Amino acid sequence: MEDDYFSLLKGQSLYCLTRYTEIISIKYKNLFGELLVAAASCNREGHCLPLRLISCKALTMFFKKIDKHRLELNS
Repeated sequence: MEDDYFSLLKGQSLYCLTRYTEIISIKYKNLFGELLVAAASCNREGHCLPLRLISCKALTMFFKKIDKHRLELNS
């Protein structure tokens, strides 16, 4: 049950972040690398399907903003 609760929180957090990608891409460009890592880690096998779906949506949104603003990710 606890794992479901944390999965819900992770999913809601990722969804919330997708709503603010424009602000992030303007003011906090350096966060995209960390956001990509966090979203990708939620897409691993073993996580519940809703969390994996939200993480795919978040990855798509983050990559679109990175491409749109021609941002470079730090290695």
